[in-house]
Amino acid sequence: MTHTILLVEDNPKLRPALEMGLNQSDFVQVSASCDSAERAFDLCLDNPPDGILMDVQLAGEMNGIEGAIAVRREFPRMPVVFYSIQ
Repeated sequence: MTHTILLVEDNPKLRPALEMGLNQSDFVQVSASCDSAERAFDLCLDNPPDGILMDVQLAGEMNGIEGAIAVRREFPRMPVVFYSIQ
């Protein structure tokens, strides 16, 4: 079974590479990707994924943790996996 994920990464070079690698998996399919927590929230409202893979350090008004809190207010059981690349 393939699960859909939302990829949230603000690095424009890293995001497509992550998306390509994830889509080659038999387990997950990136349903959407974006560069901000604010956009991730909107995408979840439009078409909720099975889970979210989110950078902790995002540019914008909300960082990854704040974005996940906003999403989980609407979708309390939404799995969110955080990562940080330094």
